[in-house]
Amino acid sequence: MTLTHEPSASASADELPAFPMARECPFSPPRAYRQMREERPVAPVRLWNGNKAWLVTRFDDVRKILADKRISNNITHPGFPVLYAARAAVMQQHGKPPYFHFMDPPEHTEHRRMFTQDFSVIRVKELEEEIQSIVDELIDEMLAGADRSADYVKAIALPIPTRVIARILGFPYADVAELQGMMNATSGFGQDPEVAKRSYTRLNDYVSELIARKEANPSTDTISRLISDQLHPGNIDRPGLIRVILFLLIVGHETTTSMIALGTLMLLEHDEQREKLIKDPSLMQNAVEELLRYLSIVHLTTCRVAIEDIEIGGETIKAGEGVVALVSSANRDASQFENPDVLDIERDARTHVAFGFGVHQCLGQTLARLELRITLNSILRRIPTLKLAQPIDDLKFKAYINGVQSMTVAW
Repeated sequence: MTLTHEPSASASADELPAFPMARECPFSPPRAYRQMREERPVAPVRLWNGNKAWLVTRFDDVRKILADKRISNNITHPGFPVLYAARAAVMQQHGKPPYFHFMDPPEHTEHRRMFTQDFSVIRVKELEEEIQSIVDELIDEMLAGADRSADYVKAIALPIPTRVIARILGFPYADVAELQGMMNATSGFGQDPEVAKRSYTRLNDYVSELIARKEANPSTDTISRLISDQLHPGNIDRPGLIRVILFLLIVGHETTTSMIALGTLMLLEHDEQREKLIKDPSLMQNAVEELLRYLSIVHLTTCRVAIEDIEIGGETIKAGEGVVALVSSANRDASQFENPDVLDIERDARTHVAFGFGVHQCLGQTLARLELRITLNSILRRIPTLKLAQPIDDLKFKAYINGVQSMTVAW
């Protein structure tokens, strides 16, 4: 989408460009973001429900807005830019933020502290051998296939982070496939709102029953610890614990699944970059940061609402107006990254905002980085002949969290 005119700040919502905007290339943000960065870095748009929101597109401005205490992440606040009908329906059904991510300090801080230890650098390091074992086992299973081809998402990208987060939280892995279907039905631009509400209720019921089983037979997993350390002392109520567990399950696998699949695809499509990594696996840590920057798969989740008037990028965002800090645009800002539309695994991309910025940045980023590094290194080491076995134009992509639904590979 190209902006053919510059809307005024006072323009009615009907006159504004529609958002979200379609990608011309599934691996890059819409071209309109670049035009905005150059011409109007803070610009008004129209959402699906007719509401107005502001897009923030430049790197420095995105970081500023995500760290500003005058900006709220409370999804129940009037004016918060809910981007699709299914999420709005779930919100109306329960009247509370579905996950602690959509809270502000101090509530957000209190909830986050409950499981910081489970995703600390030290704890994640302890999981490295176990994650490597999971990756090796799944690669063995894929290579054992008779026809030397497989759906990479089903064989590798989805089960790796799913098994890991199920292990951390204490979910029976046998239940994960059913849970995945319920989780998928609660979100997405085209999802039926009534189906979303029913699925969210089913998820709540499942987690409630799981908590009851853990109370009767506690273990060493995170859910058991949260029950003993937080639920029973009264630090959190049962509905709140259910929402915390659901959030950890969803974010603990969906985003990493997409990054493993798209990260692998990028290396298959960039021969020179792939060959560098095969020759020098020590580059993988740097490559992971560059892939995170380049793909910016979590590109529509940094929505906020102003609780005071804010001056930024030459515009005034008034109290009660929605804001979308576009991390995918920020990560392609030439003022921060030279030749930003080029994938360069030797680039120092550590300043990227793929995991967000400020108090709400991703709690599980250390775990995600480790899963990516182990998986991509293992794939390149063990299957150097891996290739995409279908036309890239035939791949079907997901919209809200960018990723592929399936991806046929061969070796």
